[in-house]
Amino acid sequence: MTQRNKPLYAPNYKVIGNCLYEIKNSKQGPYDKKLCNFTPWLVSEITVDDGVETTSRIRLSGIHESGRTLPEIEISTDELGSFNWLYKHWGIDCILEPGVAIRDSIRYAIQTTAPQAERQTAYTVTGWKKIGGQWQFLMPGDDTRTVTLPGKMQGYTMERRCEASDAVIAASLLRSELVPPELLYPLMAFTFLSPLNSFLKRAGL
Repeated sequence: MTQRNKPLYAPNYKVIGNCLYEIKNSKQGPYDKKLCNFTPWLVSEITVDDGVETTSRIRLSGIHESGRTLPEIEISTDELGSFNWLYKHWGIDCILEPGVAIRDSIRYAIQTTAPQAERQTAYTVTGWKKIGGQWQFLMPGDDTRTVTLPGKMQGYTMERRCEASDAVIAASLLRSELVPPELLYPLMAFTFLSPLNSFLKRAGL
């Protein structure tokens, strides 16, 4: 594990040989109780906005006791405590120690790494949205916002740059005799209408 991605757990947890331990107390004094044979931590917390409601997802990473880097995975926050994701994504050789409270202890340890995790917002909807008091048009291809559209809409993207040649091409289309005006003009109008539709509806038009 490198210093760069070394997780910082709560003081009552420690890593020994890439395995996660909890520091317990007994009459004989403190001792290290092994929880699992890997080291898991939070990479990022992702707020997913679909335009109607927001949900939360998390990305996890880890290292196996063998030194193998475990792949980053994304799960819903509801799945974290169940550990149904563990063997499916990280393999059967990632072993939880036996005990009633082991899962709760590991889940808590993972959550204590949250202050180091990145905070992200991902949008699964396209169109205008007011963000931070400013209207922004959400579309894949935006360098400032993460927009991931579902299903067949995954192929949509938007070019953020507009060159002078683009205006020349648009003007040449209007003068083109290849397409009848009664077809060309409505199609061109819909191109500009689509991003303006939200504001026209707000204006009652």
